[in-house]
Amino acid sequence: MLINLFSDGTCVQKFGNLSFHPIFLTLGNIDAEERRKDWAHRLVGFIPAIDGSESERKKEKFKQAKRLIFQACIETLMKTVETQSRE
Repeated sequence: MLINLFSDGTCVQKFGNLSFHPIFLTLGNIDAEERRKDWAHRLVGFIPAIDGSESERKKEKFKQAKRLIFQACIETLMKTVETQSRE
């Protein structure tokens, strides 16, 4: 079964200064037109929106840290999805 994770670009700002991007799950074997409908995807978690000054965003260390955080978040979400799929 193909699982698609996506973010719609919305940024949630309910936690003071912290911002998050919602991550949704949909099944890849559903027709593309149907996948766009509300019933076809579910919110599975959030990933922090990491921002910095313009000069910080250009630094390789900032880019690497952002990638590592993103990958760790996706790994955690996938473990949760796997655990839930077995129950």
